[in-house]
Amino acid sequence: MCAFHALRALCAGRVPRRRGSRRSLCGAVLLAAAMTASVTSAVTSVAGCGGGCVPTRLELTPPASWPQEGTVTLRARLTRQGRPLAGAPVELAIGYVSVNGAHGSAGRTVTTDADGVAFLTARPDVLLYADDRPRAVEASFTTWNRLDGVDYCWSKASVPLPR
Repeated sequence: MCAFHALRALCAGRVPRRRGSRRSLCGAVLLAAAMTASVTSAVTSVAGCGGGCVPTRLELTPPASWPQEGTVTLRARLTRQGRPLAGAPVELAIGYVSVNGAHGSAGRTVTTDADGVAFLTARPDVLLYADDRPRAVEASFTTWNRLDGVDYCWSKASVPLPR
């Protein structure tokens, strides 16, 4: 069992605790994972677990343009072993930098269609505060439950927006 699935079992309460709080352990590990997922290149795609789960891959299509007003459509395709993964929860988000320099993301979780594609059409001014500066579009797949009886590894993708 890989560390991801061991943590998933622990957080779900399927593994007995020895000492300390299961909730604080899960929170600390998830916070550490979030802090290490930074965007440094033009297109970043990572996946994890390493064993005990079926590898997945997210392909993120950047928006053709970034609107000053109106809507933007975010699109990602989730595959496993080259085949579409349908019915999976994928978070599509806009990464931003706030006025005080803090980094964050805002988005929604959507379900992939039969082709493994997740779409989100949104108005950036609804997802972000007026002073937030969009920096990237992001997609992530992390499942704490099996899909069709199969454990899938997590995956993420990110594409920086032009400055």
